Amino acid sequence: MLAGCSGLGVIQDRLAPKQIDGGKVLFRYYSPSAKTVTIAGDFNGWEYKQDQSRAIYLKPNDKYIWSAAVPLSPGRYRYKVVIDYQSW
Repeated sequence: MLAGCSGLGVIQDRLAPKQIDGGKVLFRYYSPSAKTVTIAGDFNGWEYKQDQSRAIYLKPNDKYIWSAAVPLSPGRYRYKVVIDYQSW
């Protein structure tokens, strides 16, 4: 018998950005092993490192869901989630 990862509960549902009050977008990412999670994109000059002033840091909750509310004007943006300053 073969079992896929989804049947074992290993694959998490994608946590898509959500629009919230005040013109902010809520970014969320699930990672139990990350030490830092940042967002790099069109809207912050792709900055994600500690010494970069526009880096956006997500904060974890007790269920390993990292999140940050970011003020953004309406539009389309490209972005990536960066784990521990190295994995995009």
